Amino acid sequence: MDKSVAPGDEFYDYANGSWMKTTEIPADRSSIGAFAVLAQQAQKDTREIVESAANDAKASGGEKKIGDYYAAFMDEAGIEAKGLAPVKPELDAISAISDASSLAKTLGGGLPAAAIGGTEEAMAPVEDGRVYQVGTYNGNPLAMAAARASLLEVLTPDAYELLDRLNERLLAGCTSVIERSGLPGYAVGVGAKGCVTFAPERIVDYETFKAHQDVEVTELAWVYNMNRGIFMTPGREEEWTLSVAHTEEDVDAYVAVFDELATELTA
Repeated sequence: MDKSVAPGDEFYDYANGSWMKTTEIPADRSSIGAFAVLAQQAQKDTREIVESAANDAKASGGEKKIGDYYAAFMDEAGIEAKGLAPVKPELDAISAISDASSLAKTLGGGLPAAAIGGTEEAMAPVEDGRVYQVGTYNGNPLAMAAARASLLEVLTPDAYELLDRLNERLLAGCTSVIERSGLPGYAVGVGAKGCVTFAPERIVDYETFKAHQDVEVTELAWVYNMNRGIFMTPGREEEWTLSVAHTEEDVDAYVAVFDELATELTA
C-alpha cells in the first residue's frame, strides 16, 4: 500500500499505489496481476506433472494417458506429417453448418461454454500472446466434449428431419384445436421452436406484440400446462423447444392439454 496517500482521499491509490509504482509488466504480457502470476505458476506446475508422466516408462492408467497425450501434442514433426487428415471428418461436419448462428446454438451441447471469433488479423494478437484473452470456460474439456458430441453425433441430418416432423405435427395439432374451438390465436414455428400466439391479429413487430397479445391467457396457458405435466418455457414470447429426445407421443400430449385449455376458455 502507499501510505503517502490518505485512504479517505483515494483508496485505490492507497491500496495499490506502491505495487503500481514498483511492478513492471513483463515484455511478453499486456498486463500482470495476482491472477496472472497464479496462472503462470499453475502452468509451470502442470507442465512438470505431465512431462514427468511422459518420461516415466513405468507409468500406467490415467498417468500414462496424460503422458501419451502430452507426448503426442509435442510431436510437431508427426503433427506436420499427418496434417489435418486425422480430424478431416470432424472438420467436414463442422463446415457443413450453414451459418454462425447455427454454430453458436450448438456450442456446449447444453453445458456452459463460450467462443469468440474474428478475422485472422484480428485474432493474431491473441494467438501470439500479445493480448491475454481468458474466460471461465476457455477450452473446458467437458464443455468441448459436449460441443463435439452435439455437432457430430446428436445434430445429424436424421435429427433435423425428426425435429421438422415433430414441429409440423405440433403446429398442425394446435392449429386444428384453434380452428375447432374458435379461440383467438394462431400457431407458428420453425425447426425445433414454436408457440401458440394468443392474439386476434397476426403479430409482425414489437408494437403489434404489445397491442394484440392476450397477456392473461398467455400466462394462464403456462400455469395450465405446468399443472398437467407440460413444462413450457416461461415468458410471453415462447412456448416450446423440441429436442431429439421428444417423440410423437410427447407432441400429442401437448396438443391434448392445449385442447383442454381451449375447450374450457371457450365453453
